Amino acid sequence: MPKIAIITGASSGIGKGLAERYSHAGYDVGLIARRESELLELQSSLPTKALIGVCDVSQKDAIFSCIQKIILEFGRVDVLIANAGISEPSPAQNANADALDSTISINTLGAGYSAYAVIPTMIQQQSGHIVVISSLASYRGLPEAGAYSASKAAVNALFESMRLDLKQHHIDVSIIRPGFIQSAITDRNTFPMPFLLSIDSGCDIIFNALLKKKKIMAFPWPLAIVVKTLYFWPCWLYDYCLAGIRNKKIPSN
Repeated sequence: MPKIAIITGASSGIGKGLAERYSHAGYDVGLIARRESELLELQSSLPTKALIGVCDVSQKDAIFSCIQKIILEFGRVDVLIANAGISEPSPAQNANADALDSTISINTLGAGYSAYAVIPTMIQQQSGHIVVISSLASYRGLPEAGAYSASKAAVNALFESMRLDLKQHHIDVSIIRPGFIQSAITDRNTFPMPFLLSIDSGCDIIFNALLKKKKIMAFPWPLAIVVKTLYFWPCWLYDYCLAGIRNKKIPSN
């Protein structure tokens, strides 16, 4: 009987890449995203059974229902990858409350809802692997990215707490903190993106880390080391180096 992986944000980018890797590894997959046409295209290209669910992860009832339907059809769930996310500029001087609301709703609440939807089944099974895609931007607040940094910092704390609570039920939890990986999101950026990885390279790194069930994976390692050290910088030095930096982006169509 094949194992089952459910992936949110599966229509493109990291989610699509991981869906392909799990399917080629023999897993049946549940594919969740908002864009049905892209999900159907991916579904038809995979070598194993794939079910699709069209919903917005920030809508609690919708994502719970979507995941429960997939679990009911497959009969179990072995891996949940909470990957769905957005990134948009949120400079404090603009005070865009809508950007804050949408970013937290999708990146933090959507990830939490997705995990909570599988936890009862995994506890009943006494097995499972919950994964969240966080970011290197979660270590400290970055210029013009307060909403995004906050959403990913919250994800880190939420899923680390899950790991402690679920250990007794033999459920693993992994927090993946990538740097820049080429995608529709990074394609809009006009600022330098050091150590930018292709989508294939990034997904290979993530997939290999998940096979080993690493608790935390931050990469690429040169950038991860630099970003981790920022956490220990005194505020005066951090402010001196980063205050006023503008992360300009091309508006999405």
